[in-house]
Amino acid sequence: MIKEYKAIVEKTYRILIIAGFCAIFQISIAVSSEIQNIYPNFNVRFWMPVFALILIIFTGWLMDKYLKFEEVLTAVFYDDYVVLKRGKRERTIPYDKIKKVVKYMIINRMYTDKGKYRMVIRCKGRNYVMYSGENSDLKLDFEQTEISKIYYEFKHRGIMCC
Repeated sequence: MIKEYKAIVEKTYRILIIAGFCAIFQISIAVSSEIQNIYPNFNVRFWMPVFALILIIFTGWLMDKYLKFEEVLTAVFYDDYVVLKRGKRERTIPYDKIKKVVKYMIINRMYTDKGKYRMVIRCKGRNYVMYSGENSDLKLDFEQTEISKIYYEFKHRGIMCC
């Protein structure tokens, strides 16, 4: 029996963020050295971190304005395997490769109350991690999130869930 669930999950831009910080570092060095060439008495050691900070703030504003940090995850459950689709990426995981499925409630400096959850599909080899994409200000219980449907379907299929 085939079942399909859709859930809003967080999209991470790890490579883009790392490349952005490297570019900011290179740009701040180039700007500081150019200013040093134009004004030889200018204190570059003080102004290079200031340029970097200004660029980081500007880049953060651009990312907040133009990047979507949510995407739709589609989980299609077949008899022998599950297919997880996120945008253009697709991963097929056979049930016999799954050790267990674990859910976590994230509490840290950003998320001090309930409402932000992570689900990890622990496999033989590479794990699959998804974060709930619902607004954490709503302070939802896990059962009210969309990834809980996927979690309970794994449980229904006989996979150890904790």
